[in-house]
Amino acid sequence: MIPAVPLAGKGSAPPAALHRLRRPAYTMHTAASSLARTPPACGLMLAPVDGAALRHLAALRPTARPHLASRSERLKDPHLRAAFAIWGLERAPAHTQPCQRCGLCTASWCEACDPALAHGLLPTAICTACDADKLVCAGCDDKGATWDAARAAYRRLHPEEFTAEASGFRVTAVAAPDDSAAAH
Repeated sequence: MIPAVPLAGKGSAPPAALHRLRRPAYTMHTAASSLARTPPACGLMLAPVDGAALRHLAALRPTARPHLASRSERLKDPHLRAAFAIWGLERAPAHTQPCQRCGLCTASWCEACDPALAHGLLPTAICTACDADKLVCAGCDDKGATWDAARAAYRRLHPEEFTAEASGFRVTAVAAPDDSAAAH
């Protein structure tokens, strides 16, 4: 659970803080960043969210039941996405982070963040639904990285992961005989 942080005034913040909130405030961080959640046993960690920025963004337009919002609503509304992310963080496993695009807690990461792993950076969380829609995190989007280009680069580096084996079996569907023709 994210500890509460008092906000200055009702929905007010310094202009520098508001600039951070125009787009999701949880982007790539170095591995030395302090983590609010326990790292997973597998060793791969996701960039931690800025809990204070999430709470501030959610407080700008309070939502009673963010968990009832559809994914399409959360994709369009950053306030709803932040409220849903906070709701999810309170219930999700410790190794997950909220998807930067829709707020769903996930252990998946942005397809375009993969090269950052080689430089010691932590990837940003992007859920499988947003990945299927070929969305990338705001940091990669700002750099002009696309899902298709990142996937193509990954395929070139790891062709063994995209190789399929065919077995010697072949299944053929056979139509059932027409019983009505035999009855005549």
